[in-house]
Amino acid sequence: MKAKRIALCIIIVLIFLSPSAVIKNEGHSSSISAPPEPISSMTIFDIRSADEYDEGHIKGAISLPISKILCGSCMDSVLDMYSGNKIKIYCGDNEKAGEIALKALQQKNINASILSGNIKELEEKGFPIVYSEPEEKVYYTGCIPMNKTEVTEKNLSLLSPVPTSWDWRDVNGENWVTPVKNQGSCGSCWDFAAMGALESVIKIDENNSNFNPDLSEQYLLSCPPDSGGCNGWNAYYAYKYIAENGGALTEDCFMYKASDSIPCSSKCPNWEENLVPITDYGITYTPSRDYIKSALIKYGPLVVEMTAYKDFSSYKGGIYEHDGNEPVGDINHQVVLIGYNDEPGYWICKNSWGEHWGENGFFRIAYGDCQIEHSIIYVSYDPESKNWAPVADAGGPYSGKVSEPITFDGSGSYDVDGNIASYSWNFGDGTTGEGMRTTHQYSHE
Repeated sequence: MKAKRIALCIIIVLIFLSPSAVIKNEGHSSSISAPPEPISSMTIFDIRSADEYDEGHIKGAISLPISKILCGSCMDSVLDMYSGNKIKIYCGDNEKAGEIALKALQQKNINASILSGNIKELEEKGFPIVYSEPEEKVYYTGCIPMNKTEVTEKNLSLLSPVPTSWDWRDVNGENWVTPVKNQGSCGSCWDFAAMGALESVIKIDENNSNFNPDLSEQYLLSCPPDSGGCNGWNAYYAYKYIAENGGALTEDCFMYKASDSIPCSSKCPNWEENLVPITDYGITYTPSRDYIKSALIKYGPLVVEMTAYKDFSSYKGGIYEHDGNEPVGDINHQVVLIGYNDEPGYWICKNSWGEHWGENGFFRIAYGDCQIEHSIIYVSYDPESKNWAPVADAGGPYSGKVSEPITFDGSGSYDVDGNIASYSWNFGDGTTGEGMRTTHQYSHE
């Protein structure tokens, strides 16, 4: 068993009740209704979903969904980076989420307030807004394909025989695939494919399907000296870089901004503590179909290349097929291969164009189409190489009245590397509690 730091044996679960959940909402004293301050004087945390952010956001705002703010330990590196800044929380129409996020930041002594109004209203007040309208949606790719002369391929030891179908989202009822992300207006598919496959491999090797490691794509846009950034690169070279430089970086240490102009120095100060090492990686060119299936099952999700034609952008579901000649030279996209089905014959892949595209961000493609079987890239991870912070899950949402007991449930919390030693609750009113489940009464509004 790996050595564990004492701090990782304690889960700290923070419970923040919105005033509207307990008492009448008396208004938000920290809301903004006057013309905006200069953007340069504030740091904006946009706590809406990634897809809402992509559809329209304040220029320069940092996408930081509410789930990350409430994660506790997930936010330590982020808050260290912005601890001296004036923080504005943008929550769109979800005022309750805004209040919860505000309390969470204030508990950490962060100078924060809420920025109110919808995107159109903020634009009228003078905020610069970046739009990506659905009808004008442009999906970016970014894969620069490799050929056999660039690197030596690896022949893997494989399983035989293989089942007729497989899906890493449902192996004995458990999902081993991390959530779909959105690369936005940047040719970084190679980056998202590399990190997406590695995230799932980590879940599998840590043997915890509840665990969703979130790795930084921005790190690979900003730090490798020979990275093509938003102009394209290849997942193989992404793995090469992290293998030679200590590992991948966690998302909270270097958050994605869909830009390769962000300097590498913008990562969190303690970035070396946030590295996630890999043990091996490699590529196999033109593998047989059974070889791909066997590698997928034995090694976990793989990175594959394909040609994304114009009609692929409008894919909404079903088995994608593309008629006509599909030369290797047209390859322009990398995705994560997560499954297959021999009847009627298709691969299942995870894309990086958001959850609103395709089949909730995934797609099925006919065997052999669009050069999908041109090559596979695998990555390996050793669970002994990383001591992950425990994940606090406070349950909820909770509601109640003054003087009535409310039972809080932290049973969804877990420690990837071992067992939870204790639970400590902060109820936000100056009192605390202990135990996986605890009851508390609020004495005043």
